[in-house]
Amino acid sequence: MKIKTVLWAALAISATTSAAEWTAAVGTGSIEVHESGVYFSNSTPIVTSIPCKNYNYVKFSSEKSKLADQALSIGLSASMANKKVRFYLSHCDGSYLVADSIMLPQQ
Repeated sequence: MKIKTVLWAALAISATTSAAEWTAAVGTGSIEVHESGVYFSNSTPIVTSIPCKNYNYVKFSSEKSKLADQALSIGLSASMANKKVRFYLSHCDGSYLVADSIMLPQQ
């Protein structure tokens, strides 16, 4: 019984540390397009509870090509207008934070 309690506690902790979340509004930084996806890189690390090796990049995977294309469009528009964006981070792929959404927050 004690082992089950410890396992449930460990699962609850790991679930809260890797839950998807919106970032604060950040500048777009530089935007890189590669075969593997669209990457937003920023000199200021992204603050998130998702554990990852690198907090300076947000990736939109080329596996979701329509999303990556739309993220690129929004990112370029925000960059040209000097606006900030927010990313909805879903997980870390081992090296990069992966986003499933991007938005222009109200100012």
